[in-house]
Amino acid sequence: MKRYALLPLVLGALLTAGCANKPVEEPLAVEDVASVRYETSSLSNKFEIDNVQRALAGNVLRAQVTLRNKSSFTVSYQYKFRWYDANGFEIQQQGEPWRPQVVAGKGETRLQGLAPNPAAARFEVWLRAE
Repeated sequence: MKRYALLPLVLGALLTAGCANKPVEEPLAVEDVASVRYETSSLSNKFEIDNVQRALAGNVLRAQVTLRNKSSFTVSYQYKFRWYDANGFEIQQQGEPWRPQVVAGKGETRLQGLAPNPAAARFEVWLRAE
């Protein structure tokens, strides 16, 4: 009986220690989720957006999107960045070519883009199946 009296304390301590070490993930901002678009809708089930970063390279917007392949299978796809000015007008429509990309099962990939000029205020990265 004495042996079992300490069991709730031990389980509580283990549970507390496990929760204390687990990093808290903040949800992505709505703007970040909206920056990834799918021309092939089935790809939306295959990827998870891990991170979206923006920075200036001089006075030009630079972007990086980190995607994680949720499946166990290799995924081949294409992507391209589209850039928009502060008023929402697309800069250089159809100007950027589709780029092929392959990510291994459960793998991670980073897509990087550099705006064509300083007028770019936001971006979208589009994905489609090959």
